[in-house]
Amino acid sequence: MNLISFNPFLCGSRDSLSLYFEYTYEELPIKVHRVFYNAEQYDNLAYGKMNTESVDTAESSRSISIHDLRQSLSYILRKLNQGSLTNDPKIRESLVESLNYVVDGLEITDLVGPKIDELNLLFYSYRYRLSSREFVTDTTCEFVDRMIHSIDFLPALKEDDNICDEHMTEDINDGDANKYELRVYNVGQANCSALIEYLDAEQREYRVVAVFDFGLQSKRARNHKLDEMIGKIDEKTIMFVSHFHYDHINNLFRNSDIKASHWVIPSLDPMKCKAYKVFQATLFIMALKHHSGKIHVFSTPCRVSRNLTIHQNRGRSKDWYSRGNLTNAQSLVCVLNINNKHVLIPGDALYEEFDAIHIGLPFDYVLVPHHCCQYSDPANTKSSAKIREIIGENTVGIVSCGVNSYGHANVSHLSWFRKNYLFSGSRIYNDFKAEIGVSSEKQTDYYCISFA
Repeated sequence: MNLISFNPFLCGSRDSLSLYFEYTYEELPIKVHRVFYNAEQYDNLAYGKMNTESVDTAESSRSISIHDLRQSLSYILRKLNQGSLTNDPKIRESLVESLNYVVDGLEITDLVGPKIDELNLLFYSYRYRLSSREFVTDTTCEFVDRMIHSIDFLPALKEDDNICDEHMTEDINDGDANKYELRVYNVGQANCSALIEYLDAEQREYRVVAVFDFGLQSKRARNHKLDEMIGKIDEKTIMFVSHFHYDHINNLFRNSDIKASHWVIPSLDPMKCKAYKVFQATLFIMALKHHSGKIHVFSTPCRVSRNLTIHQNRGRSKDWYSRGNLTNAQSLVCVLNINNKHVLIPGDALYEEFDAIHIGLPFDYVLVPHHCCQYSDPANTKSSAKIREIIGENTVGIVSCGVNSYGHANVSHLSWFRKNYLFSGSRIYNDFKAEIGVSSEKQTDYYCISFA
């Protein structure tokens, strides 16, 4: 794989390439993320000179062997030693020295993980300029560092009942449950849902209590009900970001004028994600919005209110299929309980990582995560006990997936649910990522979970 090859389909007006690597421990253990973006847009965003809706980022990913990664890095080394790929001798010297060090370490199994981390830090410092086909210093990273350190992260202080220090959402009494509903929006290969409260008996006007992820598939028709909900986000709304993958956050870029009172994000090591341009933009946006809201990283499990609890697994992924994918595995998991109806909103975390969640009975609704696969055969998992604890005979699985190359939604995964709802346009795949059918549900803007 040529890591720095030109990709006309993903480039367009995007003039730069950033590389990010994940060590997944799978048969092809290295996942290479190639993120294409416009450097000027990010620079302007860092300086606060532009509206973020014009930030345009695209990503392609591919899994390769350690041998192929070594070959790819060796190709870059060979080109550098031949005097190409950069006109700056300092950059050339730095890249050659660091890449030699990484390539040698990839021969030792125990060193692969640390070397991948070093590789990410190296490519974070430089971007590949597509027009001149050379590495240049990425000055944006300096602003990323400043943004990260300037954000006033507000950790939750646990009290006697694990209620966080600031009661961000009000308690909902069972007698008022008919005023509330959770809308799971049809956003294709992405995730976005919102808890709303009706303000009138006719249920025409409502306010947005909380938003869980904020993604939107870019190449689909506009969802006007989603636009309507976004227009109602105000200073009382709390925004939950499960993790920093594009399909869970990209609507942030299109809606830079949101003034939510609180942003809740997962606790992740920024050194492991700064190289990822999507993550950079998210941190920029949150920092720019800090004047209108607070950014929280909670110790979990933590009760945000009587009806809402958040969890996060801080260890490695326990699921064999996505082992080593920390970004997904460490998603923020939200549990919503209103009028004795339980809803699981897991981001892309895996069921077997929900050790902290013990509600005593299966969930009524599960927003199906994208990365749970091949669960029909219990032999493929270390234990199916956690899955059976969460998914019962009457559990409804709500799927938000479009056309994709990842194999979401997976038929083995969906077979755990006796009841599934799939938006029109969803694709179903087998364990080999081959499409096996298309849902025939009626086209809707959102799936409504009522708590009455």
